[in-house]
Amino acid sequence: MRLHLGVKSDPIENRYTFEWLFDLIRGLDVHFVQMGSAYPTFSADDQYFLRLRAAAEKRDVRISSVFTTHRELGGFASGDPVLEKGARRGWERLIHVASLVGADSAGSNAFIVMRDQPHLRESGIRLFSEQGRSLLGMARRAGLKALAIEPMSSVWEYPSTPEEVAALMADFAPFHAANLETTVPLLLCADISHGIADQERRVVNDNWSLFEQ
Repeated sequence: MRLHLGVKSDPIENRYTFEWLFDLIRGLDVHFVQMGSAYPTFSADDQYFLRLRAAAEKRDVRISSVFTTHRELGGFASGDPVLEKGARRGWERLIHVASLVGADSAGSNAFIVMRDQPHLRESGIRLFSEQGRSLLGMARRAGLKALAIEPMSSVWEYPSTPEEVAALMADFAPFHAANLETTVPLLLCADISHGIADQERRVVNDNWSLFEQ
Protein backbone atom coordinates (compact mmCIF):
# COMPACT_ATOMS: atom_id res chain seq x y z
CA MET A 1 0.00 0.00 0.00
CA ARG A 2 1.23 3.49 -0.87
CA LEU A 3 -0.09 6.43 1.13
CA HIS A 4 0.00 10.04 -0.04
CA LEU A 5 0.28 12.71 2.64
CA GLY A 6 -1.58 15.96 2.01
CA VAL A 7 -3.38 18.82 3.72
CA LYS A 8 -6.79 20.44 3.38
CA SER A 9 -6.78 24.17 2.83
CA ASP A 10 -9.58 25.11 5.27
CA PRO A 11 -7.26 26.62 7.93
CA ILE A 12 -5.88 29.25 5.55
CA GLU A 13 -9.29 30.47 4.37
CA ASN A 14 -9.33 34.28 4.29
CA ARG A 15 -5.97 34.26 6.14
CA TYR A 16 -3.22 33.19 3.75
CA THR A 17 -2.86 32.71 0.02
CA PHE A 18 -2.69 29.36 -1.68
CA GLU A 19 0.77 30.26 -2.91
CA TRP A 20 1.86 30.61 0.73
CA LEU A 21 0.39 27.19 1.51
CA PHE A 22 2.06 25.59 -1.49
CA ASP A 23 5.43 26.99 -0.43
CA LEU A 24 4.93 25.85 3.16
CA ILE A 25 4.01 22.25 2.44
CA ARG A 26 6.62 21.91 -0.31
CA GLY A 27 9.21 22.78 2.30
CA LEU A 28 7.83 19.94 4.43
CA ASP A 29 8.00 17.51 1.49
CA VAL A 30 4.18 17.34 1.27
CA HIS A 31 2.84 17.33 -2.28
CA PHE A 32 -0.95 17.09 -2.14
CA VAL A 33 -3.69 19.58 -1.25
CA GLN A 34 -7.41 19.12 -0.81
CA MET A 35 -8.90 22.49 -1.72
CA GLY A 36 -11.66 23.40 0.71
CA SER A 37 -14.48 25.58 -0.58
CA ALA A 38 -14.42 29.32 0.08
CA TYR A 39 -16.06 32.32 -1.55
CA PRO A 40 -13.87 32.13 -4.71
CA THR A 41 -15.08 28.56 -5.28
CA PHE A 42 -18.52 29.83 -6.21
CA SER A 43 -17.66 33.27 -7.58
CA ALA A 44 -14.23 33.45 -9.24
CA ASP A 45 -13.68 33.19 -12.98
CA ASP A 46 -12.08 30.08 -14.43
CA GLN A 47 -8.73 31.81 -14.84
CA TYR A 48 -8.35 32.05 -11.06
CA PHE A 49 -8.38 28.27 -10.73
CA LEU A 50 -6.13 27.76 -13.73
CA ARG A 51 -3.61 30.09 -12.09
CA LEU A 52 -3.87 28.13 -8.83
CA ARG A 53 -3.20 24.90 -10.68
CA ALA A 54 -0.15 26.39 -12.38
CA ALA A 55 1.15 27.81 -9.08
CA ALA A 56 0.82 24.42 -7.41
CA GLU A 57 2.45 22.51 -10.24
CA LYS A 58 5.35 24.97 -10.30
CA ARG A 59 6.09 23.91 -6.70
CA ASP A 60 5.60 20.18 -7.36
CA VAL A 61 2.29 20.27 -5.47
CA ARG A 62 -0.96 18.80 -6.75
CA ILE A 63 -4.51 19.88 -5.89
CA SER A 64 -5.81 16.34 -5.82
CA SER A 65 -9.37 16.97 -4.62
CA VAL A 66 -11.92 19.71 -4.01
CA PHE A 67 -14.24 19.43 -1.03
CA THR A 68 -16.82 21.62 0.67
CA THR A 69 -16.00 23.36 3.93
CA HIS A 70 -19.30 24.83 5.15
CA ARG A 71 -22.00 22.24 4.35
CA GLU A 72 -23.14 24.56 1.60
CA LEU A 73 -24.54 21.79 -0.60
CA GLY A 74 -26.93 20.41 2.00
CA GLY A 75 -30.22 21.48 0.45
CA PHE A 76 -31.46 18.16 -0.91
CA ALA A 77 -33.47 17.57 2.27
CA SER A 78 -34.78 21.12 2.57
CA GLY A 79 -38.21 20.48 1.06
CA ASP A 80 -37.70 23.74 -0.83
CA PRO A 81 -37.33 23.43 -4.62
CA VAL A 82 -35.25 26.62 -4.71
CA LEU A 83 -32.71 25.21 -2.23
CA GLU A 84 -32.77 21.82 -3.94
CA LYS A 85 -31.82 23.48 -7.22
CA GLY A 86 -29.16 25.47 -5.41
CA ALA A 87 -27.62 22.29 -4.04
CA ARG A 88 -27.58 20.82 -7.53
CA ARG A 89 -25.91 23.92 -8.97
CA GLY A 90 -23.39 23.85 -6.14
CA TRP A 91 -22.39 20.29 -6.97
CA GLU A 92 -22.08 21.20 -10.64
CA ARG A 93 -19.86 24.13 -9.72
CA LEU A 94 -17.69 21.99 -7.44
CA ILE A 95 -17.19 19.47 -10.25
CA HIS A 96 -16.27 22.26 -12.66
CA VAL A 97 -13.74 23.77 -10.27
CA ALA A 98 -12.23 20.35 -9.63
CA SER A 99 -11.73 19.87 -13.35
CA LEU A 100 -10.04 23.27 -13.66
CA VAL A 101 -7.48 22.59 -10.94
CA GLY A 102 -6.79 19.08 -12.21
CA ALA A 103 -8.28 17.28 -9.21
CA ASP A 104 -9.29 13.64 -9.28
CA SER A 105 -12.42 14.12 -7.19
CA ALA A 106 -14.94 16.53 -5.73
CA GLY A 107 -17.06 15.98 -2.68
CA SER A 108 -19.33 17.04 0.17
CA ASN A 109 -21.78 15.49 2.59
CA ALA A 110 -24.99 14.32 0.96
CA PHE A 111 -27.42 16.67 2.71
CA ILE A 112 -28.53 18.25 5.99
CA VAL A 113 -31.84 17.69 7.77
CA MET A 114 -33.09 20.68 9.73
CA ARG A 115 -33.88 19.91 13.37
CA ASP A 116 -37.45 21.08 12.95
CA GLN A 117 -37.97 19.05 9.74
CA PRO A 118 -36.98 15.44 10.55
CA HIS A 119 -39.76 14.18 8.29
CA LEU A 120 -37.79 15.33 5.24
CA ARG A 121 -34.95 12.85 5.75
CA GLU A 122 -36.36 10.09 3.54
CA SER A 123 -37.26 12.45 0.71
CA GLY A 124 -33.73 13.86 0.94
CA ILE A 125 -32.29 10.37 0.51
CA ARG A 126 -34.45 9.79 -2.56
CA LEU A 127 -33.55 13.15 -4.10
CA PHE A 128 -29.83 12.71 -3.50
CA SER A 129 -30.03 9.27 -5.06
CA GLU A 130 -31.72 10.73 -8.12
CA GLN A 131 -29.45 13.75 -8.49
CA GLY A 132 -26.31 11.85 -7.59
CA ARG A 133 -26.64 9.48 -10.52
CA SER A 134 -26.53 12.29 -13.06
CA LEU A 135 -23.71 13.98 -11.15
CA LEU A 136 -21.62 10.82 -11.51
CA GLY A 137 -22.01 11.18 -15.27
CA MET A 138 -21.19 14.87 -15.18
CA ALA A 139 -18.04 14.17 -13.18
CA ARG A 140 -16.94 11.59 -15.74
CA ARG A 141 -17.41 14.07 -18.58
CA ALA A 142 -15.43 16.66 -16.63
CA GLY A 143 -12.48 14.30 -16.38
CA LEU A 144 -12.78 13.43 -12.69
CA LYS A 145 -12.15 9.94 -11.33
CA ALA A 146 -14.69 9.96 -8.47
CA LEU A 147 -17.20 11.89 -6.42
CA ALA A 148 -16.78 11.61 -2.66
CA ILE A 149 -19.24 11.71 0.22
CA GLU A 150 -18.11 12.35 3.79
CA PRO A 151 -19.79 10.45 6.64
CA MET A 152 -20.68 13.09 9.21
CA SER A 153 -20.67 13.51 12.99
CA SER A 154 -24.31 14.48 13.45
CA VAL A 155 -27.43 12.38 12.93
CA TRP A 156 -28.93 15.43 11.22
CA GLU A 157 -26.42 15.08 8.39
CA TYR A 158 -26.46 12.21 5.92
CA PRO A 159 -24.81 9.74 6.08
CA SER A 160 -23.80 9.52 9.74
CA THR A 161 -24.18 5.87 10.85
CA PRO A 162 -22.65 2.59 9.60
CA GLU A 163 -26.08 1.55 8.32
CA GLU A 164 -26.51 4.76 6.34
CA VAL A 165 -23.01 4.48 4.88
CA ALA A 166 -23.72 0.91 3.79
CA ALA A 167 -27.10 1.87 2.32
CA LEU A 168 -25.60 4.79 0.40
CA MET A 169 -22.89 2.65 -1.16
CA ALA A 170 -25.32 -0.18 -1.90
CA ASP A 171 -27.51 2.33 -3.72
CA PHE A 172 -24.81 3.80 -5.95
CA ALA A 173 -22.38 0.94 -6.56
CA PRO A 174 -24.69 -1.11 -8.85
CA PHE A 175 -25.53 2.00 -10.87
CA HIS A 176 -21.86 2.75 -11.50
CA ALA A 177 -21.14 -0.91 -12.25
CA ALA A 178 -23.84 -0.84 -14.92
CA ASN A 179 -22.45 2.40 -16.40
CA LEU A 180 -18.69 2.02 -16.13
CA GLU A 181 -17.96 3.88 -19.34
CA THR A 182 -20.07 6.94 -18.57
CA THR A 183 -19.90 7.49 -14.80
CA VAL A 184 -17.36 7.74 -11.99
CA PRO A 185 -17.76 5.83 -8.71
CA LEU A 186 -19.15 7.35 -5.55
CA LEU A 187 -16.49 6.95 -2.86
CA LEU A 188 -16.18 7.88 0.81
CA CYS A 189 -14.00 10.55 2.41
CA ALA A 190 -13.23 9.76 6.06
CA ASP A 191 -12.70 12.33 8.80
CA ILE A 192 -10.90 10.97 11.87
CA SER A 193 -12.88 13.32 14.14
CA HIS A 194 -16.30 12.15 12.97
CA GLY A 195 -18.56 9.78 14.85
CA ILE A 196 -21.76 9.75 16.91
CA ALA A 197 -22.12 10.16 20.68
CA ASP A 198 -25.29 9.84 22.75
CA GLN A 199 -26.74 12.35 25.22
CA GLU A 200 -24.42 11.04 27.94
CA ARG A 201 -21.45 11.70 25.62
CA ARG A 202 -20.77 8.03 25.16
CA VAL A 203 -19.39 7.19 21.72
CA VAL A 204 -21.87 5.09 19.78
CA ASN A 205 -19.98 5.05 16.48
CA ASP A 206 -16.43 6.27 16.05
CA ASN A 207 -14.81 7.00 12.72
CA TRP A 208 -13.57 3.44 12.29
CA SER A 209 -16.90 1.78 13.02
CA LEU A 210 -18.55 3.85 10.27
CA PHE A 211 -16.71 1.63 7.80
CA GLU A 212 -17.02 -1.73 9.58
CA GLN A 213 -19.75 -3.90 8.07
